[in-house]
Amino acid sequence: MEQYARIDSSYYDNYAFGLTGDVKFYVEEAQRSPGRVLELACGTGRVTIPLALAGIDVVGIDLSEPMLDIAREKLAKLGEGVRNRV
Repeated sequence: MEQYARIDSSYYDNYAFGLTGDVKFYVEEAQRSPGRVLELACGTGRVTIPLALAGIDVVGIDLSEPMLDIAREKLAKLGEGVRNRV
């Protein structure tokens, strides 16, 4: 079953686009709020990573280890400054 979870997770970013402007909305809301942000069901980091790139301290959690693996791979490519905010 886990092998299929990894395959499905690898396709997630190709099909999960959210709503138009949703990431911008979440970034703006987080910038107005004090403290850290907790993103539940963060998946592959579609929202978590833009929050971190905007300078927001964010913690993302997800039950799917394969989805988190993809998020970690993306973060590894962005450099230490961003990873320190996630």
